[in-house]
Amino acid sequence: MIAGGADTQLALLGTGNIRRGDWALVGGTFWQTAVIWDQPLIDPKFRPRTLCHVTPDRWMTEGIAFLVGQQARVQGWTLQGGSSPGRTAGYRSLLPDGKVGRAGAPGADGVIGLFSAVHNSKFWKHAAPSFVNFDICSPGKSGKPQCIRALWESAVYASYGHVEVLQELTGTGPKQLMFCGGASKGFLWPQILADVIGVPVRVPVVKEATAFGCAMCVGLGAGLCKTFAEIVERWVKVEKEFHPNEDAHFEYQKHYERWRKVYAEFMKIVNQGLLTPMWRAPGT
Repeated sequence: MIAGGADTQLALLGTGNIRRGDWALVGGTFWQTAVIWDQPLIDPKFRPRTLCHVTPDRWMTEGIAFLVGQQARVQGWTLQGGSSPGRTAGYRSLLPDGKVGRAGAPGADGVIGLFSAVHNSKFWKHAAPSFVNFDICSPGKSGKPQCIRALWESAVYASYGHVEVLQELTGTGPKQLMFCGGASKGFLWPQILADVIGVPVRVPVVKEATAFGCAMCVGLGAGLCKTFAEIVERWVKVEKEFHPNEDAHFEYQKHYERWRKVYAEFMKIVNQGLLTPMWRAPGT
């Protein structure tokens, strides 16, 4: 008999995250920041959610950032003059290696992206998608590179917020983070992730981890391996590792706190009904 699983759980298997205390970020249309535990973690504040893992006696607790990949593609089309960056070229084509320029510095020259909120199941609502804080007196500081970096930073800030919540629930933080999905294919997004969270970020060879995890279940069911641990050991390989820059991590702490405060103020306008939220749960 061959059994599969849910999408994020299969992605966690596909990146080898099956042990208690493993951390991963699945960076697709939605971003799931998850920790694996040997019992269900129930947040008394109802922020992240806990589900059973695809592997026996394991649970995953995740914080979800909404529509990150879709935001990147839509803004990519807009900033490219309406042309799609392409499914394969993707994020690398938006800011090619060596052409990051001033946008290579943390904080995107002051431009702030307001997209997905930190996961809060009790009040699941997001801001109206926006870029704010353009410097019209210095157009070179408010162009395409800054907008793209601000969007990418906003996704990582939401993920960092999830790491903080999961750390609160587990009493321990990640020593490293596995990063898979389309967003892991570039060079800058994984580095921003490492710099913001402050731990090494590992990118696997097979980045379409959900499909890979499904194939691993098939392999296990077909008798190619006897256990999940064995198939992970044999199949999962790391392609790259991004190490955090200490100075950038320190700088990002200030930008992250600013983003949280600006987001909270912006949500006041959304809650007044003056702007349309990117997404809202029924009843919010």
